[in-house]
Amino acid sequence: MRFHLETRSVVASDANPTCPHAPSSDDIERHLNELLEELGELPFLHDVHREDFQFTGLVIAPHDLDEIRTAVQQRFSDSFCYIRYVSLT
Repeated sequence: MRFHLETRSVVASDANPTCPHAPSSDDIERHLNELLEELGELPFLHDVHREDFQFTGLVIAPHDLDEIRTAVQQRFSDSFCYIRYVSLT
């Protein structure tokens, strides 16, 4: 089974006390690359690739999307001020 993870950059309208400013493009790129590395280290994902804010790869059975969603969303806490989770299919 293949997976598709969609993310987006934090924008000015996302500003809050924790993240008062939109990040620089260099910071966003760094966090996207870190997320790619982290996804590649998950034991149930294989052959993970990134194009812009989209991540794709293979899911090794018997994991379902809910298990993957939980694992993936946990990785957004470190990148909260840079990138946002949009969807996983």
